Amino acid sequence: QEAEPQSEGPLLSKQELRKARKQAQRARKALKRAQRAGSPEAVAAKQKPCDICSKRVDLLVRCTVDPSRAWKMLCGRCWKDASGGVPDGDADHPYYRYGGLWKNRAAKISTPNFGQALIAAAQKKEEATASEGEASEASESESESEAEALPAAARGG
Repeated sequence: QEAEPQSEGPLLSKQELRKARKQAQRARKALKRAQRAGSPEAVAAKQKPCDICSKRVDLLVRCTVDPSRAWKMLCGRCWKDASGGVPDGDADHPYYRYGGLWKNRAAKISTPNFGQALIAAAQKKEEATASEGEASEASESESESEAEALPAAARGG
């Protein structure tokens, strides 16, 4: 009979240890489940800082922006300043070179659509070319109408 009370002591501690292990396992599973579900804490933990302003964001643009030509990861606001808001850069930003996007996959974000910016830039170029072409056509037609107005003898023919 004395052996039974001694054997109950270790069984209780094994049961307590087992409960503690199960509790820890449940906590780990709950954390992983929250990360998969996109909890705000999990999303924020995976954000990266912008190399210029140090703001933590879900979308960074990899590009070069200075004479060192070193790759930098920029947030949207800093990227607009560095590139002029155009994906391929422009003459005012000679050191800019696009190198891709980094996205926080835990966050629900959409990548920017540059189609509208490219279309607008192309339309501006077309309008500028058309207005220059119209101006040169107008000056040519004026000189032709003046030549027609002169008598044939005055034109040398």
